[in-house]
Amino acid sequence: MPWALAKDPEKTPRLATVLYNLLESIRTGAVLLSAYLPETAGKIFAQLNTKHCDYDSIQSFGLLETDINVTDTPEILFARLNEKDVMEKIAVIQERITAAAKKAAEKKAEITMDDFSKMDLKVGKVVACEKHPDADKLLILKVDCGEGTPRQIVSGLASSYTPGQMIGKSIVVVTNLKPAELRGYVSQGMLLAGKENENYAVVEVNGLKPGTKIM
Repeated sequence: MPWALAKDPEKTPRLATVLYNLLESIRTGAVLLSAYLPETAGKIFAQLNTKHCDYDSIQSFGLLETDINVTDTPEILFARLNEKDVMEKIAVIQERITAAAKKAAEKKAEITMDDFSKMDLKVGKVVACEKHPDADKLLILKVDCGEGTPRQIVSGLASSYTPGQMIGKSIVVVTNLKPAELRGYVSQGMLLAGKENENYAVVEVNGLKPGTKIM
């Protein structure tokens, strides 16, 4: 208990011996730790202000320099965790786990070949495209599906594509979807697209003519 020795001036020599032995033991421990926690060991050496940091220096006890001063600003090597901060981080991780589990649970039911065969998928070429006048997220496309008259398809792609970027693309269209009115415009089908966060990417088919059936 060096703090007890420090209270008695007559025990100053003993206090010095105790503190030296303590610091030399810490130095030895830091050398042994250096292979596993090199950064932590480096911090210990820096605070002890010693140059004896290799393995040979711990073959004998008492190599810590006596003409040096240890740091006046000691650093806590392993700070105590703040319970509030830890719980907040745990809550964030649990949210992510819950969201991932929910997404997995939203997986659609398995279908049969008969179910799939009900969809009429064809190649369509976008021949015209404009933004919906009253809906920022919608584009109004004219798509040639090999039927003579282009179909009108309303799709929420405006956040990822400009009208000019869509014109000329060969896409996949569900042509037997029941027509629906979206914000005042009839949509005669649905195009296939993928979504990641808020970004959309249409499924493109190159080398096939409009109207080609997708099997």
